[in-house]
Amino acid sequence: MTGMIDNSQEDWPSVLPAPRAGRVETLKNTLYMGPSTTVSGRTVSQKMDERVKKAVLFMESNCQRKLHLRQIAAGVGMSRSRLSALFLAHLDISPMRLLKTIRMEQARVLLHSSSLSVKEIAAQAGFNDISHFVRDFSRLYGKSPATIRTASELNK
Repeated sequence: MTGMIDNSQEDWPSVLPAPRAGRVETLKNTLYMGPSTTVSGRTVSQKMDERVKKAVLFMESNCQRKLHLRQIAAGVGMSRSRLSALFLAHLDISPMRLLKTIRMEQARVLLHSSSLSVKEIAAQAGFNDISHFVRDFSRLYGKSPATIRTASELNK
């Protein structure tokens, strides 16, 4: 992610485990589609709160930094509990889970496009602990970062 929402939606993870897929699809469609649309079998009729959009942009722009929910909430002028409630109402995902998804996608892009080590990519994507990064990445994409890197190198 480069800090801006891409309306093409191609920057979102293409392979997500089943429990998360509906949430991320809801997020993508709610952010980019009109106020009344069917998403994951349900109708989303409410307009996206501008503070949620602003928070998502802030998270994308600062995902490599250590962010706390209070910083994100303060950036859009509301309490942590209100921001969390709005995220769940509009996106069906918590702010911190979305931040982790953004970081994972940034790491996936770097694995495909850079020669940085997995450790360097984890740090650049905002992860302090390489073991947690590898575990969470593998859960999300079904393959380890090293496997993704190897496959990417073979395709070049």
